[in-house]
Amino acid sequence: VIYKASAYGIAVEKINPAYTSQTCHQCLKLGSRLGERFFCTTCGEKHADVNASRVSALGGASVSMPELAALAS
Repeated sequence: VIYKASAYGIAVEKINPAYTSQTCHQCLKLGSRLGERFFCTTCGEKHADVNASRVSALGGASVSMPELAALAS
């Protein structure tokens, strides 16, 4: 990803992947994952991989665009 991004002049932010598959991207609370499903007691059920990718995107946004991360809290 870093190689491809740099070829197009796109910055890459490295984030800590810990808990990305166990955190809800909407409320940022810990939930549980069972196969392809992620369960949040506050927000409900989601596709686990989509949820984890959105949590990762929020992690990168908190570094490059702190105002976006503030919206998630």
